[in-house]
Amino acid sequence: MEIFIGIAGLLIAWLTYKKTFHSKPDEERNNLLGIFLTTQKLH
Repeated sequence: MEIFIGIAGLLIAWLTYKKTFHSKPDEERNNLLGIFLTTQKLH
């Protein structure tokens, strides 16, 4: 049972790593674009 939990933990960690570092940062870019547009409207 402990081995299964360890393997599951490694799988989740690997998926999280892959999603964080190797996917296109669409959400981050959209957030930055929103912040940029908001600050432009304030000036």
